[in-house]
Amino acid sequence: MFGQIAGYWCSRVLELPWIANLNDPWDYHLFPVGTLVKDVSNHAGLSNFWMRRTLRRADLVTYPSERLRDYQTKISSVPHRSLIIPHVGNAMIAGNSYEAHGNASHFRLVHAGKLGSNEFTGRSTSALLEGLHLFLTECPDAREITRFILVGPEDQATLAQIRRFNLEAIVSSVGRTDYEQSLQYIESATICVLVEAEMAEGIFLPSKVIDYISARKPILALSPRVGVVSDLVSGGGIIRVDAGDSRSIKDAIHGFYKDFKQGTLSRRLPSDAQLDQFRPELVARKFLDHLQPIVLTRKGPKSTPLV
Repeated sequence: MFGQIAGYWCSRVLELPWIANLNDPWDYHLFPVGTLVKDVSNHAGLSNFWMRRTLRRADLVTYPSERLRDYQTKISSVPHRSLIIPHVGNAMIAGNSYEAHGNASHFRLVHAGKLGSNEFTGRSTSALLEGLHLFLTECPDAREITRFILVGPEDQATLAQIRRFNLEAIVSSVGRTDYEQSLQYIESATICVLVEAEMAEGIFLPSKVIDYISARKPILALSPRVGVVSDLVSGGGIIRVDAGDSRSIKDAIHGFYKDFKQGTLSRRLPSDAQLDQFRPELVARKFLDHLQPIVLTRKGPKSTPLV
C-alpha cells in the first residue's frame, strides 16, 4: 500500500498517468485469513483512507486475478477501472537440461516459499506431512528414493511435524535462497508443491505457481475448493486437494509416484495453453495495449494544485 501513496503524489506532481497494482488485498487487516486481528486502529483508518483514494484516483488498477479484484471491490465499496494482469512466467527457466526435467533416480517434491509462522496467512504443513507419511507407509519401497525439499525460511512447527512423522531422512529444509537459486530447485523437482491457507474462496494467484507452470512441472496444490488455483486446474498440470485432507494428499502423491515409476509423468504436465497465459511477451502486450489510450488521454501538462 505504501507504494501507492508515493504513486499518487508522483502522478500529481509529474502530471503523469497513475497505474496502481494490487497483488493482494490492500492491507493486512483486510485479508480474508491471517494472524492479524482486524481492528479500528489509527493505522487501519489511515490505510482505508488511502485505499479509497487510490481506487478512485488511479487511472487504472491492475490485479493478477478476477477473484482478487472482486474481493477488493466488495470490501472497499469503491467501483473503479481495473484490468487483470497475471504474474509473469519466468522465460529464463531452462527446459533443455537434465535437471530441468527432474532427477530420474529420485522422486523429488519441492516446495518454494514461506510456510507456517513465516507467512501471514498461516500455511500449515501438518496435513501435507501426514499425507507424505501415509504414502510412505503404504508404499515402503518409495522411501529410499523419495525426497521432499523445502525452499524458504525454516518454520518451527513444520520441523516439529517432520520429527513427529519420522520424516527427517525424507524432508530437508535448505533455508532462505535468492530467487535464481529457488528456480534451480524448482527445475530439479519431479513434483512441485503449493500450499495455500484454508479459506472459503482462494483469491490469491501465488507467484510460485507461475514459476512451477513456467518450468513445466506437475503441481500438487493444497488449495481451496473454490478459488484462483482451482480455476487453473482445467488447463492441466495441477492436481488440487483440500489443504487439510491428509488422505487425499496421500492419494495424490501416490498417483504421481505411479506415473513417475511407469515413465508417464508427461501426461501430467501443464498444457501449452496453461503456459501461454503467463508468457512475458503476451502479458506485456496486454498491459501496453491498455496503457496506450490512457497515456494519450493524459497527454499534455495540467495545472493541478497539490491539495
